[in-house]
Amino acid sequence: GEDAGTLSGGQPLGLALSSQWPASMDAVIDFSTPKAALQAIDQCVARRTPIAVATTGFEPSQMEAIRAAAQ
Repeated sequence: GEDAGTLSGGQPLGLALSSQWPASMDAVIDFSTPKAALQAIDQCVARRTPIAVATTGFEPSQMEAIRAAAQ
């Protein structure tokens, strides 16, 4: 995918962006939208991968789904 630095208008960072999940990862840090964050949480739960969610703006029902996923 395109380099994150170049995409943001800066210098290349050597960090390729992709719409596909990698085969393996150590952890995920999400700072997207509530809808995308919930999808990321689902992926991480299925893969048993830790996730730190820095997204804001969740509805109460979405927060409950996050709490349930954390169990």
